[in-house]
Amino acid sequence: MLVVVRLAARAAAQGITSGPVTLIVTGDTGLMLIFALFVVTAIYLRRRTDVHRRLMLLASIAIVGPAIVRLPGAEALVPISVIVPQLALFAALIAYDIVSRRRVHPVTVWGVALYLVVVGTATLAGFSEFGQAFVKALA
Repeated sequence: MLVVVRLAARAAAQGITSGPVTLIVTGDTGLMLIFALFVVTAIYLRRRTDVHRRLMLLASIAIVGPAIVRLPGAEALVPISVIVPQLALFAALIAYDIVSRRRVHPVTVWGVALYLVVVGTATLAGFSEFGQAFVKALA
């Protein structure tokens, strides 16, 4: 989160509060919040191994976005270059559930749905005046 706050401060100091910077700040903030939620819930439910493992995997997939965007050529296609690989990882988890359990685990369903809501909201916020105000507020 410190890196995101510093990015917002540098961007605001340069007068940049829209465009890719806003999308990065809102998107990374949303991903960090969902990561924390998944990890805290997984720790709380650590005795239920099926739930714990899925929550930890969901948390790992949610936080991998900033690493994906650093791949060559990925920065030019944000947010598509981040969302598509993460959705592919979620699809692999869903396929594993279907193969191993013959149905999708409820934690997988809720986790992926929550991820989609957070990413959709963060992306919309990144292109809005709210996102610009958020960047200014973090600065």
